[in-house]
Amino acid sequence: MALVVHACRSLCQWAPTGSTTGGLRLFACAGCGSEWVRTEPWSPRQADGSWPPGVREELASSGPGAGAAGSAGS
Repeated sequence: MALVVHACRSLCQWAPTGSTTGGLRLFACAGCGSEWVRTEPWSPRQADGSWPPGVREELASSGPGAGAAGSAGS
């Protein structure tokens, strides 16, 4: 599965999209348009450093990719 990835603009505003890709819940950044699923080796953060809605729960959930939490990213 190919996710959209753009250079960070420090406008990080991540949220669930309501869609899935490869059976995984898809999140997107309104600031740059990048996408994230829990199998990525990093986890998104908002511009203020807080966790985006649903990301912690997604990282803790069971199923494909569970437990693949990486270091904080944007």
